[in-house]
Amino acid sequence: MGATWTCGGLDGMSGAQIKEGFSNFSQPLQNASTLEDIQRHPWPRVEWFDFSEIKCICNQFKGYAISTPGIHIEGHHGVFHLMTYLFGFEKVMVDLALNPELVRAAIERVMAFLVSYYDQFFKISRRND
Repeated sequence: MGATWTCGGLDGMSGAQIKEGFSNFSQPLQNASTLEDIQRHPWPRVEWFDFSEIKCICNQFKGYAISTPGIHIEGHHGVFHLMTYLFGFEKVMVDLALNPELVRAAIERVMAFLVSYYDQFFKISRRND
């Protein structure tokens, strides 16, 4: 069910094996039509990500902005951009007009994940050695 893909980040950061999740290759919600379809989707979980080198990377690049490695394969994408990956552009546009609760449910799941991901990222990046 779905492909496994590796998310990487900055050079030297261990990749995390992600199963299904936010893959921008398959549009996994292209056939979703009910809230149950959204709930059944195997949403990514923070536990899938390897944060073990975050502190080292932060220390190595003190004074520089660091794009959170691990979930942004090609730079940061906003939530709407992720919706186009999950549903496909045309479907998400139609669903926004005709089935907004479906898109809203997916946005809530994405936001819950992003908040937990960044919470973990910032907790680890702020820890003292």
